[in-house]
Amino acid sequence: MRRPTAWRRAAACLVLLAAGGAGSARAQSPFSLVHLGAPAAGGDARVLGRGGWGLAESDTMAPSFLNPAGLPGLRQVAISLSGYGELIGSTGDAGSSDNSRVMTPDAAVALPLWGGRAVLAAGFHARRSTQYQTDRPAEWYAGSELLATGVETFSREGTQFAVPLTVAARATRALSLSASLNLERGSIRERVDNLFLDPVDSVYTFRRSSLVREDDFSGTSASFGLQWRPTGALALGAVFTTPWDYAVARRQEVYNVSGVADSSYSVSMPAAWGVGASARLASRWSAGADYAWSGLSELRGRPDWELAAADEWRLGIGCERAGARVRRGGWNNLPLRFGVSRGQWGYRVGDEPIREWRVAAGTGFVFNSGGGRVDLALSYGRVGDRERNGYVDDVWRLALSVVGLERWW
Repeated sequence: MRRPTAWRRAAACLVLLAAGGAGSARAQSPFSLVHLGAPAAGGDARVLGRGGWGLAESDTMAPSFLNPAGLPGLRQVAISLSGYGELIGSTGDAGSSDNSRVMTPDAAVALPLWGGRAVLAAGFHARRSTQYQTDRPAEWYAGSELLATGVETFSREGTQFAVPLTVAARATRALSLSASLNLERGSIRERVDNLFLDPVDSVYTFRRSSLVREDDFSGTSASFGLQWRPTGALALGAVFTTPWDYAVARRQEVYNVSGVADSSYSVSMPAAWGVGASARLASRWSAGADYAWSGLSELRGRPDWELAAADEWRLGIGCERAGARVRRGGWNNLPLRFGVSRGQWGYRVGDEPIREWRVAAGTGFVFNSGGGRVDLALSYGRVGDRERNGYVDDVWRLALSVVGLERWW
């Protein structure tokens, strides 16, 4: 029987990861109940394991799509899929809850041209997500008369994402550039259900009313990247995404009392940028840092969001020991990654910005034939502050990414 190639093994891992991510998250933090939703973790497991830096990275055996300007030099078709699972413990004035979710925020493919001097790439990148459901006891009155008691359920779910279409090329031996057209899409769906109880017997009846509001987002942005290597040991990278406008189509439906209302509005999203650097410290060790910023306090078009908007930023610092292929090297052959990050979300809760910090570690392995790799990262983070925001989250995250490489000529 023919042994499966590294490419087939990578494809199998991709399918399994995609199948795991297809099951929607059960819940997120209560912080995701408002505004645009929680920022999705960007980058593959290798990037996440070293604190989130990668804008200055150029590795043809583990191509990072965080900055497409690092793709020139790629000699094989590359397919990358990344996902993560989270356990979230939330504590607030209303009590404690344990939540979980699984997400596949990044998928990409790159095709080298002219020996890798230019690269075409496309993919999917989740920017933000929201998914949460909460129940509370409710009472309905007519004047002073109690008509019914029951349960009011509020649920919210949705994702904003980009589909980038990218071209990257090497301008000089030291400088690479990239440009992307991003199809910005997404939706947010909110639903309020009122389930009535009989006020005398306290039994559920079939009386129910529901209000559903769904906003569909559509827009186009452009991104530009560069990567410069002034020396063999030092690399610098930068990315910039232009402002864009979301055209939003809203549909509001009332069930049990027939009614549908369609409307539209627009949301102006601000520019975002990031800068990064990496340096080789020894034969196998390197270190790096990234800083990313988005002026979300300048968001316009949703007065309720504008009041709570804040600038979003993230700083990630970490180090990495590259893998080796020394005969009988054992554990010493594995790559090692460590990193820390600090950041702020793009909106406020309790009239205070949401701050986050995280520590991470990771490793991985390359397929025997060199036709792909698997990386994983484990991190612990804390989001929010009980006194400032009313809630605090303890978040454990396990990230997994798979890269498949195949010659196509």
